[in-house]
Amino acid sequence: MAFCSQCGAQVEGDASFCPKCGKSMTGRAAATSPGDPSVDVVEPRIRTNPPSFVLEALHPSESMLGAFSASLFDHHREGELGQDKFVLTNERIIMYHWSLFHKGLSEMPYKTITGVSYNRGIFHGKVVVEAANSGLTIDGIGNDDAAFTEKVIAACVAGHKLIAAEPQPNE
Repeated sequence: MAFCSQCGAQVEGDASFCPKCGKSMTGRAAATSPGDPSVDVVEPRIRTNPPSFVLEALHPSESMLGAFSASLFDHHREGELGQDKFVLTNERIIMYHWSLFHKGLSEMPYKTITGVSYNRGIFHGKVVVEAANSGLTIDGIGNDDAAFTEKVIAACVAGHKLIAAEPQPNE
């Protein structure tokens, strides 16, 4: 099963349109791996360009499915200018803080995640990710991007194999 790039809803493999928002699903079939029905193709949502240190951290088989910057209002750190940024791949969530200087890179592999939920806000959505020994709140991204993020994480945690519909910058 694939996911709609517009609203993040699950779409049957032979559907021409998303059942939730009506977006055309044409062009998706050409990107599907021939002979491998266990792989779902996702049109990536790249809202921010990840810097080279993030792209270099990707494994050769890793597919970037989404990249988001948190709202400065929701992820403001006292005494510091910058933003929290998130990259979704088919293997893990990569988080980093970007300001005048790179402040570190961390990750959360999907195999460690025990739960994920999405809370719709007025302007921004919130995705709460629970893992065995930690948690993560992805806050300050648009509601549609937050819904997409929750669906991708839930699919990967459930064992679905996802790949990006278009070639990635690290290829």
